[in-house]
Amino acid sequence: MPIYIKPTTVAVFCASSAGKNEIHEEKTYDLGSYLAMENHHIYYGGGQDGNMGALVDGATENNGLVTALIPEMYFNQDEKFHKNVTVQKCQSDLERLETFMACDFKIVASGGFGSMGEMGVAMARTVDSTYIQADVNPMIFFNVDGHWNPMKDQLNAIIQNGFGKKQAASLFRFTDKPSDVIDIIQAGPVNVKRLSHA
Repeated sequence: MPIYIKPTTVAVFCASSAGKNEIHEEKTYDLGSYLAMENHHIYYGGGQDGNMGALVDGATENNGLVTALIPEMYFNQDEKFHKNVTVQKCQSDLERLETFMACDFKIVASGGFGSMGEMGVAMARTVDSTYIQADVNPMIFFNVDGHWNPMKDQLNAIIQNGFGKKQAASLFRFTDKPSDVIDIIQAGPVNVKRLSHA
């Protein structure tokens, strides 16, 4: 009898628009494909267009597990989702956010202000985790076309100016390669402690 291995849950934050450069959609499609091929369960914001749509296309075309988290106030009974996407209706934005935060890994792909809000909460939770446990899963910035370079520079400045430990570099990972994302997930948690103080 085959052994069932529970899929790793991955929250992906990205835009419901495509942006000005088509590379963002193309790379987000690839990200969805890679995550699906490794049997990772994707949770995302529910959009059907732009980078969200590309993520789902890449995943579902490779038989991936995808759950769309939709706040009840925005739920539209007439909206047509991919047939292979599970739609989870959330009672509030807070429930939706907590469901994202409960995922094993968080990935920030190309996005705007909505993605930044989710990113901020995920970063805070990641840092807070270093106070209560030694091993913490890294947060991944899928940094297509240098979209998240300003955040990378800010994290480096925090370390260089003595407001955070050097181990933060291992906890917040930046790459534009889907294969690197898979490698980071497969490597699992990193051993860190109390990142906020140098």
